[in-house]
Amino acid sequence: MFDDKKLKDFQQLPADNLAYIGDAVYELYIRLMVMSDHDAKAGKLHRYAVHYARAKFQANAAVKVQAILDETEKAVLIRGRNQNVGSMPKNAGIQEYRWATGLETLIGYLYLSGNKERLDEVMDFIIKTDESNQA
Repeated sequence: MFDDKKLKDFQQLPADNLAYIGDAVYELYIRLMVMSDHDAKAGKLHRYAVHYARAKFQANAAVKVQAILDETEKAVLIRGRNQNVGSMPKNAGIQEYRWATGLETLIGYLYLSGNKERLDEVMDFIIKTDESNQA
């Protein structure tokens, strides 16, 4: 199905590849969280999830989450943030988009590292930090 050896060398993957995987993993976490928190049809669930998927939210989360990251994780986030942006986003500024990409890079890195517990901690922090700001 896929080249497992290439994924085992995930630390050598370009930041945009880590962000590509991180985007999918992040979206899955958000969708699962929204489904567990809301008893609604798919359309309404999607509207809840969009809040967390926006570049502005992800950029804010990327800045905040640095408080709990180790040096390696911070370096991965910054590597993703500093990568060359291929296209301009429609609904976000370039800095928001860069930080959001950094967060997705971190999520991809954590997922491919196989450290589900740490990935859960980071995602939980992102969600709880947002909830505390909305209160």
